[in-house]
Amino acid sequence: MAKHRGYRDGYNPHVDSPELVAGQWLQNAEQDLEVADTLFTAGYYGWAAFACQQAVEKLLKGAYVKSRHKIPPHVHKIQRLFAIMKLDPPEDYINSILEIDQCYTSTRYPGYKHNFYCRSKEGSQDILKKTRETYTWLRQELQL
Repeated sequence: MAKHRGYRDGYNPHVDSPELVAGQWLQNAEQDLEVADTLFTAGYYGWAAFACQQAVEKLLKGAYVKSRHKIPPHVHKIQRLFAIMKLDPPEDYINSILEIDQCYTSTRYPGYKHNFYCRSKEGSQDILKKTRETYTWLRQELQL
């Protein structure tokens, strides 16, 4: 693979404006929310919950690029991204964020911590609801 003059992942700030890159992250976040609904409807509950986690992760990374004009860190844990962004969510969102975050590893790694909540219909539906609420709050908080 060709190197891009020291820029990770081919991002070149001289060519790719932060607004463009942030917009791509945010567009991908919106698509992941739609994918979550589609997967849930099709009965792929674990993958629907995983797409929820991806939507929140990508929203945070889009906000990071928009505010800092840098490539977001290669971090997948939502709670870590909250810390990096210095976001302090209201108390009623903290448990939701932790639950959404668990869907990243529990879906990708079967048997991980024996967390089957994200894979059940009821659990996935709950994660979808919490994701929409958290996502809406984040968009308002980050003015996206």
